[in-house]
Amino acid sequence: MKIDLATCILAATLALSAAFAQAAQGPVWRCGNDYSDRPCAQGQALALDDAHGPAQLAAARQAAAQDRQLAARLVRERERRERLALAQNALPSSLRVQAALPARQAAAPRPQAKRQPLADGGTWRAAAPASPRARD
Repeated sequence: MKIDLATCILAATLALSAAFAQAAQGPVWRCGNDYSDRPCAQGQALALDDAHGPAQLAAARQAAAQDRQLAARLVRERERRERLALAQNALPSSLRVQAALPARQAAAPRPQAKRQPLADGGTWRAAAPASPRARD
């Protein structure tokens, strides 16, 4: 019998979750502003009952369904706005500035640096500005 990796992972996950569930069933103690699974000198045991009734589960499912519907409606609205913007060939304001930059740079030619004639023998001579220390 051959066991695949997914079955092994599922079995390990179930075993670990059962082990953690067993460990989490002990009492919880409040010791000042801290919480612990061990009693302390002036600690109080807390009763943590996290059992949800059918009404709470139904309300949670209804809220989740409403959230899914709202998310789907917002996606449809965003996609509609994007289609309108593309149809009108309009860009969002953040992209208009970026799209205009290359056009401005292309419209205004950059000034060309003046080339100095080559020195004797056809070699080029570099000139650097003087150091601020040299001026002292």
